[in-house]
Amino acid sequence: MSLDILTRDEVFSAKPKWREPGGSNYLAMYSSVFGGVVTDPALMVMPLDDHVINRGDGIFEYFPVVDGHAYCLESHMTRLKRSAEIISLDLPFDIETIGKITLETVAISGAKRCGVRMFVTRGIGDFGCSPTSPKNSLLYVIVLAKTAEDGYPPRMFTKGATAITAHVPLKPGFYAQVKSTDYLLNALVALWSCRRLCGHGYPSI
Repeated sequence: MSLDILTRDEVFSAKPKWREPGGSNYLAMYSSVFGGVVTDPALMVMPLDDHVINRGDGIFEYFPVVDGHAYCLESHMTRLKRSAEIISLDLPFDIETIGKITLETVAISGAKRCGVRMFVTRGIGDFGCSPTSPKNSLLYVIVLAKTAEDGYPPRMFTKGATAITAHVPLKPGFYAQVKSTDYLLNALVALWSCRRLCGHGYPSI
């Protein structure tokens, strides 16, 4: 095997193939790593040694924007602050500044109807577990062309949805209070239900 050694221009080309899946849905991203907003999906990247990637050490919020109005922004800011306090994560900015950054990122995107995801991570450190390795927490704000509701069939909003049970344990009470980035249990439930509904058998959980 002979692996290619890629250049910066090859990775961040005008239309990189690695960014094609879902790339058109990303309108703008703020990163406190770079201190600004990018609108090219190929530039919407995070450091590999950010603890949110290798340890899931971070929190997030999601809200839709409808007709140019952010849905319950103040409530989401309150919950973001509360989640940070529970896991002893210092916010990179005060909560008012985070709100302003978020709204300005949405404004730069130009979208009047979109979804917004905000992430606060422990920050850049190493591949260990210690939360003391990163020196500063980081903020990322991503504006999506679609809202979360767009991912569900219309019939779910008119006829309702069916609930099922799964053999995946619930989150412990402490973690259930935090809007954390660790959604492994949710992913396993989705996998279990998909295999059940599609008749592909059951995963080993």
